[in-house]
Amino acid sequence: MIPFWRENEKLNFNMDFQEIKFITFENTYEEIASYPENTLPILVPYIPNDIAISLPFYLTVAGHFRVGEKHFTQREGRLGYQCILTVDGNAIIELENGESFDCTKGTLFVLDCMPRHCYHPGNMGFWEYKHFHFCAPAGQALPAQTLGLTDSNPHIEELFDKIFQSVDQNHPTAPYVISNAISGILTEIVYTRLHQSAKQPHQDQLETAATYLRTNFNFKINIDNLAKSLFLSRYYFIRLFKDYFGMSPYSYLTAYRINQAKERLLINLTVDEVAQSCGFGNANNLNRIFKKNVGLTPTEFKKKFSHTNHD
Repeated sequence: MIPFWRENEKLNFNMDFQEIKFITFENTYEEIASYPENTLPILVPYIPNDIAISLPFYLTVAGHFRVGEKHFTQREGRLGYQCILTVDGNAIIELENGESFDCTKGTLFVLDCMPRHCYHPGNMGFWEYKHFHFCAPAGQALPAQTLGLTDSNPHIEELFDKIFQSVDQNHPTAPYVISNAISGILTEIVYTRLHQSAKQPHQDQLETAATYLRTNFNFKINIDNLAKSLFLSRYYFIRLFKDYFGMSPYSYLTAYRINQAKERLLINLTVDEVAQSCGFGNANNLNRIFKKNVGLTPTEFKKKFSHTNHD
C-alpha cells in the first residue's frame, strides 16, 4: 500500500547524504534502503492520523539533511506542498514553467509538489536544509502569495523546530501544534512579502518589537516602556505597529498568548497554571480574554479536545 499523498507521484532521485539530523519514516511505506545504515536509529515513525487529517494543515514527512553535490530530486504528481528552509550552502529549485530559484542560507521556499519540479545543491557544492511536506484537507490549494522563495526569520525557524519536536515526542496534541505551526509559517511568509514590497519606515524597530512580544509573552509587558526603548512615542509606535502587522501591539500579544494557552491546556495544565505561564496573571483574566477571542472558556476548550489525550 502507498500513502494516499504519494499515489500518483513520479519520482527520480539520488541521495548524496553527508549528514542526517532528523528524518521521519512512513513505516512499511518508505524504502529504507534509500538511507544510509547509520540513519536507521534516528528514523522517527510518522503517519498522520484521522485527527491530523481533519485539521486545516497536516504533516506527511519531515527531515533535516546535509547533502553533497550529487544529491537531486525530480518529482511530479505528489499531493500537497513542501516547505524548505535552507540552513547552509545553497540549492537550485527548477519549476515546470521554466523558473529557477537560488535558495541560499536563511531563505524559505514553499513548493507545490503536483507540477513537475526538481532541486539539487548549487555552486557551493553542498546544501543543508530542513523541510517538511504538508497537505490541506481535500487538497485545497494554497494562496499564490504563500508559494515560492522568501526570506526566513527567527520565528519561522522556531516554528520549524516546534514541528520537528512535536513529531519526535508523538504527544496526542501534536497534530494541533503542527497545524498551528504550519499556519504560522504561511502567515509569516505573507507578512514578509508584503513588507518587502512596501518597505516602511521603522520596519526594523517594529520587527524587534514583535520579537520582544513573542519572547516575553509570559511576563507583564508595558507598551509605553517598549515604545520608549525603540525611541518612539506610545501613540506613534501603536499606529506604526497596527499599520505594519494589521493589529495593535496588545492584540498581537494577546493572540500569541492565546495560542500558547491552547497548547498548554491540551497537555493537561490547570487553568491557573496556564494563566500564570502565559502572562494572563490569573485565571479570571484568562477566562475573560480566552472566551472573548475563542468563543469558549479554557475549561470548555479542554473538555472539547480532551478526548485526544486518550487516543
